[in-house]
Amino acid sequence: MSAEYENMQVEKWVNLEDVAEHLSLSQDTVRTWIKEGKLPVYKAGKRYKFKISEVDEWVREGKIKEYKQEVDLHMNPKMKSAIEKITLNDATFSNEVIEPTYVNFFYGKNGAGKSTIARTFKANDEHLQWQAGRASTDYDVLVYDTDFINANLRNYGNLAGVFTVNETNIAIQEQVDTLNAERKKMGEEYNGHKAAIDQKTADKNTALSTFQSDCWSKSAEARTLFDEAIKGKKKAALFAQEILAITPVAHDVEDLKTLYGTVFSGDAQQYNMLSKAGKVTYASLPGYELMGKPISSSSDTDFAKFIKALKATDWVRSGHTHFAGQTDGKCPYCQQKLPSNFDKEIAACFDAQYQ
Repeated sequence: MSAEYENMQVEKWVNLEDVAEHLSLSQDTVRTWIKEGKLPVYKAGKRYKFKISEVDEWVREGKIKEYKQEVDLHMNPKMKSAIEKITLNDATFSNEVIEPTYVNFFYGKNGAGKSTIARTFKANDEHLQWQAGRASTDYDVLVYDTDFINANLRNYGNLAGVFTVNETNIAIQEQVDTLNAERKKMGEEYNGHKAAIDQKTADKNTALSTFQSDCWSKSAEARTLFDEAIKGKKKAALFAQEILAITPVAHDVEDLKTLYGTVFSGDAQQYNMLSKAGKVTYASLPGYELMGKPISSSSDTDFAKFIKALKATDWVRSGHTHFAGQTDGKCPYCQQKLPSNFDKEIAACFDAQYQ
């Protein structure tokens, strides 16, 4: 075997993926250069084979730099963003400047600054430098970050997979949660008060039962002496109820025995309550006939009623006083002849006597 053949066996063949990784290029770029005949390559059936030494020699000759420049000339430049510059002055950043393109990916561990950048976009203030002719008021800046999620997406109670969406609904849900918490608190307070009431009621019943028992046991001698007086109340509860209903008064026992003996003796006579008088009048009683006659005033005449209806009582009184006995039986105003009983009628209008 020749030395030349042995040397050829030392270097292994590599495939397209290996060359792309070796040159830090995409596989699509390597394929393009193969089609254009720019890259040293061998074809074995349908697969491309390379020798790394030949590829390295090709690189050393400057061919790759030439082709890369050519590729860069044909590639579209990155699209610029409407925002030319972002200045971060928050958290751990101090005048950190970012010049974004049309599409940007910000990634990293916690504390890398993703949330800081998001808040800067959301603030949409002097920390964002816009292209000439554009302003922050021209755009609605929308940021989907942790703050947005906390403000717009909320688990609905303990229901897995059910969410409350948007700030308004979350505010309503928070109100509901607050009211539910208050209701729970009030329920606990109610239960506490109810328990206290139940306890006091139980204490009251216990005290009443003790009182009834004490009243009954301590009044045994008195109940024996005045047995008839407590008829209908010969049970502890009824007896204690009667005791509570009356105002206690001090009595001499001997006087009580005398009174008891008088009231409950066998020869005592019982009288019914006096009944009310029937529908009678005093005028029906002998000697009181006058009480049946109506009382009327001397001024209760038709003429007097007419004068009062006209509300001319004072005027008529004044005229009668001034012209009485001076008109020769004629009206002092119209000169018509007056009725013969006119003076009597006028006088009756002002008579305060009764008949």
